Amino acid sequence: MTVQSYTKMAVWSLLAALAGCGGGGGGSSVSNNAAVNLQEASSPEISWHSAAEPLVQRYCVACHTDGGVAPFSLQTYDENYAKRSALEFVLESGTMPPEGFVGPNAFERDTLLQWLADGAPRGDESQSALNRSPSSFTYHGDTRAIIEEKCVTCHVDGGVAPFPLDSYAKVKSVAAAALFAVENGTMPPWPPTKGYSRFAHARTLSPDHEFALTSWLSGGLAEGNPGDYVAPQKEETAAVNYNLNMTLPQPYT
Repeated sequence: MTVQSYTKMAVWSLLAALAGCGGGGGGSSVSNNAAVNLQEASSPEISWHSAAEPLVQRYCVACHTDGGVAPFSLQTYDENYAKRSALEFVLESGTMPPEGFVGPNAFERDTLLQWLADGAPRGDESQSALNRSPSSFTYHGDTRAIIEEKCVTCHVDGGVAPFPLDSYAKVKSVAAAALFAVENGTMPPWPPTKGYSRFAHARTLSPDHEFALTSWLSGGLAEGNPGDYVAPQKEETAAVNYNLNMTLPQPYT
């Protein structure tokens, strides 16, 4: 399957969209100089740096990471190049991402297939749509406590989630996927519909928390100073006696 019939304008539309989302749905953009370099680059228009890397980071790296639930990592160009045949098969068959995970749309899938059909060229780093502007938000100072409170209850070794998020390195390795999940509201999972009833211990993110997470994940992913970390305050709950003792008004026969 190829996309040779796609016009050059369609390809540039994809690259512009990827530059706008930072590969994970964020609002950061590539600088004007980077855009000029991208236009003038002699590398293939559809390359690892220009198109494939942001898509792989968004849809695959959440599970395909070192020590992740998937059997091999897809974090680097070399790792993806070594799995070209497998990637082409799962994209054509629609078996990846697995059911329940958001997958690429038709144009994104065809773009990846075209990249593979062209020999999976690396391209030039000046094409990268993952260049992000520095952010004043840091892991230890702004997002670590939020992640520990809202995510680590499931995303921990042996937990119900497929990969742990209990350290800076582990969060950084899936930053694009994490940003995508926060922005589209799929994480943290919370089935009750907003606006009908209030629940104690809700896992939903407050606007302040969501802003801090998206700013850090779409920014420089700075680690910051561990001394700035303030542990999340656990909400104390009163002990509840679930046993109900009742006296019958008369003996039962």
